[in-house]
Amino acid sequence: MTECLIINNFINNDTIQIFLTLFLGMFAGLTLRPIPQIIDDVFSNNFFIKLTILVLLGIRIFFPINYSKLIIIITIASILLISLDFLRKYECKKKINHK
Repeated sequence: MTECLIINNFINNDTIQIFLTLFLGMFAGLTLRPIPQIIDDVFSNNFFIKLTILVLLGIRIFFPINYSKLIIIITIASILLISLDFLRKYECKKKINHK
């Protein structure tokens, strides 16, 4: 019982809830792979579309939202996407250096 209380208290924070939702939402989308090439191309080359999808997901899940939740959603979605982009570039650079 106390284990659930600890988890509930941890997840009770808006920032933690938003982060977990967007983070898990990104990986939930990967379960749909393989996707049609045209959709993959659109998402592979457009940061704004990815950000829009994550922000809309956050807004929908945490509706009704206020200004502070909106800022948190946009910030976390941006950080997640930038982090993944950094990891992709790092991985690509690492592959090039090993050849």
